[in-house]
Amino acid sequence: MPRKKSSETAAQGGIVRRGKFAKNGEIKPPAGAHPQRYRLLMHLNDTEIWRHLEIPGSMSFADLHSAIQIAFGWEDMHLHLFTVRKMKIGICPDGNVDDLPPNFYFEEDVCLELILLNVKKFLYEYDFGDGWAVTIYVEKAEEAQKVSPPRLINLCGGMACDDCGGPDGLAELPPIAADIGELNLLLEETFDQ
Repeated sequence: MPRKKSSETAAQGGIVRRGKFAKNGEIKPPAGAHPQRYRLLMHLNDTEIWRHLEIPGSMSFADLHSAIQIAFGWEDMHLHLFTVRKMKIGICPDGNVDDLPPNFYFEEDVCLELILLNVKKFLYEYDFGDGWAVTIYVEKAEEAQKVSPPRLINLCGGMACDDCGGPDGLAELPPIAADIGELNLLLEETFDQ
């Protein structure tokens, strides 16, 4: 079975209202749209850890995944999935598209702005064994003068870590300090445009 293109499944989610499909199947914002910058509150469920992240709307969900990994201190060693209303957005690790639900989108094909314009809250899950979940709230949207890399503007709590047993295991470990300057440097290096 060939890989589903976003254009084949966009109507199923009911979320993609603005934008159009590029020839390669990617969902893109409308031509002539001004760049948007969004402020997200990302709360690591079952902990006191949260992050405020500013991101450009032109990013894909694959880019957001990378920014979340940096912000919380993970090393991208496990599977992940975004849930936006009834949509599932992620990767197909084994290449078997037959196992994907009908409401699945490939994360590199979905522009964040098209989702963030229409929802105020969604979920990111990481490492299904440890059971990490991050509830993401869209707090603010504003027109940007230029596209700039994601950056943390505030944080609370230390870093999470891979393979520690999730929130319960993390609670048993000594706290790992989170340095906003160091994290922003990593974000800038990762998303240097």
